[in-house]
Amino acid sequence: MNEIAEINPRAVIGDNAPPDPRATTKARVDELVSGANVWANALKDISDATTAAACQDFINQVKAEAEAVEAKRVAEAKPHREALQEIQDWYKPVGALLEGCDKILKRLKGTWLAHEEARLKREAAEREAEALRLIAEADAAKKAAEAGTGDAVQNAVAAELLTKEADKAVRVADAAFTAKPRVSGAMGGRASGFRTVWEGEITDYDAALAHYKSRDSIRAEVQRLANADATAMKEACNIPGIKAKSDRKVM
Repeated sequence: MNEIAEINPRAVIGDNAPPDPRATTKARVDELVSGANVWANALKDISDATTAAACQDFINQVKAEAEAVEAKRVAEAKPHREALQEIQDWYKPVGALLEGCDKILKRLKGTWLAHEEARLKREAAEREAEALRLIAEADAAKKAAEAGTGDAVQNAVAAELLTKEADKAVRVADAAFTAKPRVSGAMGGRASGFRTVWEGEITDYDAALAHYKSRDSIRAEVQRLANADATAMKEACNIPGIKAKSDRKVM
């Protein structure tokens, strides 16, 4: 050990391992970045062909490294993408089977919920009728007590009791009208029932588009379509509201 240390005092376990390809790539990219910074700091413009050619050579190096980096990224990600795709391919049909089960069972549960909803409506109507009957009886008893004829005391007490019963019946009827059909399993879990889902039915496309036209997402999609048509048609582009224009970019 001492002899190795004397020959190479920095030698440690792992020194003979192959270089990390990512570290090698990063070092090359850092080198190119440093070179680009030198060009940017040394020159504001290029006025001679020799320097322009040298700049092109450097651009070629940057492009070559960019292509190499992309190729390495794709190669390194490939087994992970394949593994992910294999997972997706296995689980997707299994999930589809469970989704099919869920649809069938929910359709069946919906039939019971519909029956229960009808029962609750009938019960609410009965509760309402009972409340109205008690209200009428309470009003009649009040009128009899106010008239002061017959058994005035009994009429007053009856009116008060009937009014309390009528108030209670009204509350019961109100609760019955707001009751919703629900079902819960013996194995636990939250009770569930019908859920109202809203969606917009487009009855006037032009009017709807006029309303949403200022949305950023709509503008971005229109811009994408305009760019595609301008690229395909160039000077001949005749799309209403679109003017094809070109711009020179350094390649």
